[in-house]
Amino acid sequence: HQEGLDVTEDYIATQAFGSDMLAQLLATIEQLATGKTVQGLLSKPTDKLVYYAGHDINIYFLRNFLRLNWLTKSYNMNQAMPGGMLTFDLMTEDDNDNDGSSVQYYLRVSFVSQSYFQQRTAAPLTGAAPQPDSVFVTIPECATGPQGTCPLEDFRALVLKAIRSECVSTVPVGSL
Repeated sequence: HQEGLDVTEDYIATQAFGSDMLAQLLATIEQLATGKTVQGLLSKPTDKLVYYAGHDINIYFLRNFLRLNWLTKSYNMNQAMPGGMLTFDLMTEDDNDNDGSSVQYYLRVSFVSQSYFQQRTAAPLTGAAPQPDSVFVTIPECATGPQGTCPLEDFRALVLKAIRSECVSTVPVGSL
């Protein structure tokens, strides 16, 4: 397992194995923001939630690409434990005229996980039960939006600079 995790600290390996995933993430966010279908995605522009499931190594690839850091109450710094997940929330802000003619999009990233106790006791995560830990995560290269969020245009530029387009086979990188 450790050897697999060590691969995620190698940026060249991250680009080779993670570029397609990061391109998919950008394409999904772009599709939701623009309302236009992106070829290669299974989600729709009208979806309210898009869920990608993977392994901890996928989270570590995203962490390396975007230079993310997090610390939950129960785990070590940057640990992607069982059931842990990165969430990317697409947020909007109207222009100063508030006429709705120009909407700015921002990404708010969080890391969410159960605590040791919640996992050990198989505690329910609904109703009055304590909620899982959720910590805000900045994308250091583009944390210039409201409350440290990342403007979508900056996220797009960061992703397109980071990925290796020859390693992307699921979405057309040239149209992102």
